[in-house]
Amino acid sequence: MKDNYIIFARTATINQGLDGNSINAQINTLKKLAQERKLSVGEVITECGDSGVRKRRLAFNYMIEMLENGTAKGILCTDLSRLSRSSETLLELQILMMQKRIKIITPQETYGGDDERNLLLFSAMSIDAFYRRKHSRAIKKGLQAKRLKC
Repeated sequence: MKDNYIIFARTATINQGLDGNSINAQINTLKKLAQERKLSVGEVITECGDSGVRKRRLAFNYMIEMLENGTAKGILCTDLSRLSRSSETLLELQILMMQKRIKIITPQETYGGDDERNLLLFSAMSIDAFYRRKHSRAIKKGLQAKRLKC
């Protein structure tokens, strides 16, 4: 396995970049993080206009291939939510982390290996994603009902 890390930056919408969380802002933050921690960056992968829930994400899937085949040893991202908002994808990523002993590094935290704390974190993220989807459906249902009354 190479010692290279992948910088992964994603915005769900083009407008998201206007709030200081643009692809370029994420990349700059992560390049600075890599430099501070003396980490080698092998590739920068970006997704723009993707919600992070869909399964068919070409850039994300390419990154996973690199991790699976040992081309990279980990991911640098500004927040775990940049990777995915899908419980299923997060679980797959958690399994890959344990099998390949990859690391996910954010400016706030380092996740990886067989640390039990990381298992709990991803479990919590999956539960959070479940409730977020449930809440979103309830809001949409409420908005539809409100439109029917007008």
